Amino acid sequence: PKGWSKMGKGYTRAQVAELLTYLIEHNYVNVGGRVLRQIKGMPMGMPAAPQIANLACYPVEKAQAYRLGPGRSLAVCRYIDDIYSAGVPLPSQDAYGMEYKTTAKGSSVVLSRGPRL
Repeated sequence: PKGWSKMGKGYTRAQVAELLTYLIEHNYVNVGGRVLRQIKGMPMGMPAAPQIANLACYPVEKAQAYRLGPGRSLAVCRYIDDIYSAGVPLPSQDAYGMEYKTTAKGSSVVLSRGPRL
């Protein structure tokens, strides 16, 4: 959006929400020479995807780590929207505010449907 150059200064929650909304609503892909706008979710390959995933998932994962206790939280890791758990419970779909599907016998999940912001 216009006027978004703060260079090292903080942003308000409203400004971050506005920027995320802009990014999510302005995703275009080229498919067979046709330019299409993605209307559901966001591409995990876009440059801001890791930061957006961190903003959305970190608070949930931090709370889960405190519930699990020392040492057990290290058995869960996430890369953007893929989560791996080595025998410890993952945060619930309600906690994430999105659905996920299990891809390997209860240990690996892929988040789907964007998080509630």
